[in-house]
Amino acid sequence: MNEIKGVLGGLGLAGLISWLGISWESLTIFAIILVLDFILGVADAYLLNREQIKSSIATRWVFKKVSKLLLPIIVVIVLKWAGFTNTAPIVNSIMWILIFAEGYSIVGHIYCINTGKSLPEIDAFELVIKKIVEIMKPRLDPKDKPE
Repeated sequence: MNEIKGVLGGLGLAGLISWLGISWESLTIFAIILVLDFILGVADAYLLNREQIKSSIATRWVFKKVSKLLLPIIVVIVLKWAGFTNTAPIVNSIMWILIFAEGYSIVGHIYCINTGKSLPEIDAFELVIKKIVEIMKPRLDPKDKPE
């Protein structure tokens, strides 16, 4: 019975992703990169300062990674609700910026693991959020709509 529920759940998720128009390839790559970044981040923190490894910090990291994975899905749902018909360019841009940011983070962890030094942080997530707000605000706020 659990197998049937799993298959139905998977089909439901596949249907949702298909309806949203999010690329399975980019979503899968992003999920894998998020997991790798988490693992390497823990290794990085462990090698630099073992006292820094705490379950509360790890839990926060997990929630941050899950929220980043949910971001493109939520954005597409809101854009479709707001009347956008072709969300693919926006979502693909968001996905690739997030993939690049997490990829940079992985490179930073590998660098730190090997050298003991940190690379400067790049906050691509903030950039993505600002762009999303810039795109959505005129569509969602009637007083900001062009006349």
